[in-house]
Amino acid sequence: MSTAQSNALMDNKLRLVAPPHEKAVIKYDRPQQPTLSLRFKDNQPRFIVYTNVDGDKDNGRIEAAMDCYTLALVFETVIEMADRPDAEPVFIECKNFIYPGGKRSDAPVVVAKIVVAWDRNTGYLSLSVVSYDKSRPVIIFPIVPTEYHNVCDRSGNVVDTKTTSRLFAKGWAKWMSAIAAQISVKEHMSADEIKARKEANQQNRGGGNRSGGGNGGGWNKPQGGQQNRGNGNSNGGYNQRPAAVAADDVDDDIPW
Repeated sequence: MSTAQSNALMDNKLRLVAPPHEKAVIKYDRPQQPTLSLRFKDNQPRFIVYTNVDGDKDNGRIEAAMDCYTLALVFETVIEMADRPDAEPVFIECKNFIYPGGKRSDAPVVVAKIVVAWDRNTGYLSLSVVSYDKSRPVIIFPIVPTEYHNVCDRSGNVVDTKTTSRLFAKGWAKWMSAIAAQISVKEHMSADEIKARKEANQQNRGGGNRSGGGNGGGWNKPQGGQQNRGNGNSNGGYNQRPAAVAADDVDDDIPW
C-alpha cells in the first residue's frame, strides 16, 4: 500500500515562485514569496498555491485538483503557447462538488481556474491558479529560470525576455510531465487503499501537516533588459517583478 512519502515533486527547486504580495507574510525579516507546487492525492494531481499573504484564508492555500489527462493538457498548453507569444490566455476550469450549509451541490461547480497566459507587463509566459472565491489574491507565476541561470547568446549577452521564457517553459513542462507520469504509476493506490488511508487520517486527525508554504527563497528571477545579476543572494531584487494583485481587480488589472 502506498503511503505518504517523499518524491521528486517535493523538491522545492521544482516549485514556481512569484514575487511577494504587497501584504506578504513577514518571516525572518523578509516578505515571503508565493509558491506553486504539483502534488498527487488519491491518484489525482493538483496544483497547490501558498499565497503567503497575511490574513489570507485557508492558511493561504489555493488548490486546483484535476485528473491526469487534464494535467497533461496543462503541460501541452504551456508547450504550445511557448511558441505563440501573441496567443490569447487559456483558462482551464476545475470543478467539484461543494457543500454550502452542509448540503452537497446538485452538480460540480467551478472551484478554481488554471490560467496559462503571456504576461503583458513582464513578457513572460505564466501560470496561475485562481480561486472561485473572489476575496482570494490572484498570484501570477512566471515560468522562468531561477537567479542562478541565464540564457545567453554566443557573445554572452542575456537573450530577450520572450526567448528566455519560451525555452524555459518548454523544458519545465516536459520535465514536470515526465516526473508526474512516473509518480502516477509508482504511487498508484487501489480504491481499497485510498479508503483505508482516509479512515486512518480520520482516526489520526488533530495534527496539522501544512506543506508547500513558508519561505519561497530561490524564486525565479527575470532575465533580459536591464538586469542586475547581483551576488546570488535571493534576499534582494524581488521588487524587480510586479506585485501580485487582488482578486477583485482581476477584470481590469490582471495582465492577461
